[in-house]
Amino acid sequence: MAVRHMNETLSPRELADAVGVSESSVKRWVDSERICAHKTAGGHRRIPRDEAIRYIRSSGLQVPRPEILGFIELLGMPWTGEATSGALYRALRGGQRDCAIGLVTRPFLEGGGIAWICDTLLRDALSEIGTLWQHGREGIVIEHRAVDICLQAVARLRDALPAPSPTAATAIGGAAASDPYLLASQVAAAVLQEGGWRAVNLGPDTPLEVLARGAREQEARLVWLSCSSDDAAGELRSRLASFAEDLGSEGRRLVVGGRAWAGRPVRGGKAMTHLHSMAELDAFARGLAASDASSDYPRT
Repeated sequence: MAVRHMNETLSPRELADAVGVSESSVKRWVDSERICAHKTAGGHRRIPRDEAIRYIRSSGLQVPRPEILGFIELLGMPWTGEATSGALYRALRGGQRDCAIGLVTRPFLEGGGIAWICDTLLRDALSEIGTLWQHGREGIVIEHRAVDICLQAVARLRDALPAPSPTAATAIGGAAASDPYLLASQVAAAVLQEGGWRAVNLGPDTPLEVLARGAREQEARLVWLSCSSDDAAGELRSRLASFAEDLGSEGRRLVVGGRAWAGRPVRGGKAMTHLHSMAELDAFARGLAASDASSDYPRT
């Protein structure tokens, strides 16, 4: 069966086949509004794929036919047993792309949050992979290949999330200037989108001036800055306070994180918060959104 794109819709029969229930059960879920769907001109129910995935995640359903949802990497993977960082490490080290992506997407479909997946599975597995460069050039090849697979896995998770609502607040961010690392900022964008934000990821090597301009143009409420390079962190340290103050004067909040600042105090005043995990980013962003909603915070 061909792999479908995430933005397509499913019929009740297709969703029923994916999760191993009867078509009439899915129709009841739709008719009782447990699943949002629309009807075609001919009166047939159509279920957006991201809505189907949302219901699967919230209901704890198993997915015996994941290829119907586009998760071909889960084919043949048993829907039992905990996905572990050790298993992910072995798959990444061996270049087993489909197995690695399956180990990341299965806990997502089981209801695991992206922040948790990245703080446990991805971080621990990549930390172990990162030591291999000490053993020669083969280790560098393995690490670069592993990061590329993880980027693909995170992109799959983000593609499976529902689009932000038209009224969603905007968050924008990237990795610091002279920081070439892609993954941390990609993960941050996925975590924020799962939390209901419209996340704009500017990627690696983003100067502060570019980030500030993007924040103004996108009317961002939240700005994130990732730093995984020690050299980039050293260059940034003296500029963060004034950068955060400028953002704060515009009604924005700056959050910074990344392994280059792990264990080191980062000072930037009241408009900046140093976070140490994706779980902290998720909690901070959800708290900020809730606070803004309760105070009727105006969009900048």
